[in-house]
Amino acid sequence: MKIYPIVYSICASLLVSGCTDPVEILNEKQYNYIGRNSQALFDQMGFPQEERTIAGQKLYIWRYSQPTSNTIIVPNTLYSTYVTSLTENNCVIRAFVDDNDIVSAFDMHGDYYGCEQLVNRM
Repeated sequence: MKIYPIVYSICASLLVSGCTDPVEILNEKQYNYIGRNSQALFDQMGFPQEERTIAGQKLYIWRYSQPTSNTIIVPNTLYSTYVTSLTENNCVIRAFVDDNDIVSAFDMHGDYYGCEQLVNRM
């Protein structure tokens, strides 16, 4: 009996079970802040990097950007080749507030790993 397929399937299921889409996390966590003063959000996420007013709507902006590198081993019969690619993980979360600084909505754009960093702070 080979134990390797069993070990691989257990490891794969553990990895997948820990992965939750940042959009789903934001959709769940945003209700902890909607209807509350923006200070509750600042207490959890820290102060935003930017504050703007667009068409009379005030919003707070948090950004995350992190360069990463991924190295892949490409086996060959005589030697192995290492291929490294550089990427940038990015995310922006915006919190919209009303005239009384009460949070009314959120939006987010970016990649999975960048947004995961921000929504986990919520």
